Amino acid sequence: MASGKQIAKENVAKFDAWIEERRITNDWAKYIRGTQLNRSEIAQECMFATSALRQNPAVKAMLEDLEKELIKKKILKPDIRTATEKATASRSSQNHSLQNNRISHLEQKSALLRAENEALKQSLKRYEMFEQHLTDTGRMIKP
Repeated sequence: MASGKQIAKENVAKFDAWIEERRITNDWAKYIRGTQLNRSEIAQECMFATSALRQNPAVKAMLEDLEKELIKKKILKPDIRTATEKATASRSSQNHSLQNNRISHLEQKSALLRAENEALKQSLKRYEMFEQHLTDTGRMIKP
């Protein structure tokens, strides 16, 4: 089992090899998402977790330097939003995700309640039939 430091070094080597491969093939456009490189795509191709791009200081620095280089070469567009706008967008995205989860939960609950309602209607129909039969045959006690 490799230690954390060994894994970190391996991730740096994998990321460095990926960068060199991209420089040779010059297919940066495939990895651009908005104003930055697509982290999940990079991590998938390098065969490490996306967290390595955030938590491994060497990989993080390499990624930041690469993005700055691509901005200078005009391959990437610079992010001209202010810190406030970025934070607002992040909160908005999180709120949107929470709302989607809530909607999904409520839709599931609604479907369950509809099914339960339908089952109760069927039971009521059956008991109404029993009541009608008992009333017609005179076996029912009248209040």
